[in-house]
Amino acid sequence: MSEIIGSVHTYTGTTHRGLTGWRVVVVSVLRGEELLTREEDVGELRDGDRLEVRPIIDGRLSFVSYDAEAGELEATGETWGGTDAEPFLVLGRHDGGGPSQGATCHEIETATYHACRIAKTELGIETLETRHRDRLDFHEVSVASVKAALLAAFEAGRSSERGQAS
Repeated sequence: MSEIIGSVHTYTGTTHRGLTGWRVVVVSVLRGEELLTREEDVGELRDGDRLEVRPIIDGRLSFVSYDAEAGELEATGETWGGTDAEPFLVLGRHDGGGPSQGATCHEIETATYHACRIAKTELGIETLETRHRDRLDFHEVSVASVKAALLAAFEAGRSSERGQAS
């Protein structure tokens, strides 16, 4: 793999069975405790590196991301150049459990997007991805920031409700 970030692959693994056969884009590399999102920081892949990938759905990148090993991806030789080709925002990891309570993929992606945006802007948390490291997964935030985040989430829900009603 020469270009890693932005490269398009077919997921051939079985860890995320619902993803098998889908075209995915590598958006970052998890190396130890570091999340690498720039090609120059990645260099060559190393043993133990995990690749954060997002499926391509209807010509767009999903907001839902998955972790994969390099051996679970088959390169297509393409580079992602879709409409959301700006620097990738790492949004969150799908745990394999699938949607619940009849929620559509679009609803889940929209909720994930808003949750990640609010976490970043109101709480200063760069990603909602679980990285299995206490110093990366636990954050100290002020009560004022929590209040601002909850109000922002409430407003996002209200706006979404109004958008559905019209």
